Amino acid sequence: MERQIFPFSALVGQEELKTGLLLNAVDPAIGGILVSGQKGTGKSTAVRALARVLPRIEAIKDCPYNCAPDDVDNLCIPCAEDYHDGRALKTEWRPMPLVELPL
Repeated sequence: MERQIFPFSALVGQEELKTGLLLNAVDPAIGGILVSGQKGTGKSTAVRALARVLPRIEAIKDCPYNCAPDDVDNLCIPCAEDYHDGRALKTEWRPMPLVELPL
């Protein structure tokens, strides 16, 4: 069963958290955002909600690292081997990956 995700636009309060998440989504060069706070304040809810509205990414099919097909200088080893051996890099559109780390 898939987890129910609360809509980002329905989050009330947590303005600094929402602003930080949106800024990082607009400019990934920011390098990420560390979210901390007391249990039950909506940290995970906000992050999951934002991930749901982010655009899908094009990645090489079956690549566990989500290699971008147009960035051949930064492919993982298996994708780079396929590319250099002349095999076609089939692609698929995937949801933006979300990494949650318990700190």
